[in-house]
Amino acid sequence: AVMNDRFHALLLEACGNRALQRAVALNDKLPFAPASAMLPMQGTVALDRDWMLYAHRQHHMLFNALQRGEGARAQALAVEHTEVAQMNMRLALERRAESEQVMPVMRLVVG
Repeated sequence: AVMNDRFHALLLEACGNRALQRAVALNDKLPFAPASAMLPMQGTVALDRDWMLYAHRQHHMLFNALQRGEGARAQALAVEHTEVAQMNMRLALERRAESEQVMPVMRLVVG
């Protein structure tokens, strides 16, 4: 979780976009919205581990695209990365009983 948070924080800091930084700061106050919110779910089931490894590979691809100055590729990778996070949330909601064992707070937030 620490490495994941650090990666996202460094990208946000490096972009220099104050509006985006404020938007992410507000977003991070919402339940299940921060970048690392679904990490407790990942690793509990083989499918989740696969998605976690894929998201980690996306970090590497995104970093490489930024390093090479490939803006369009970096943007496409970032959008796809958010879609993986949304899929993780959908999977967690579909498996509510299992999800709540790993993340009991989910019961309070989702209802």
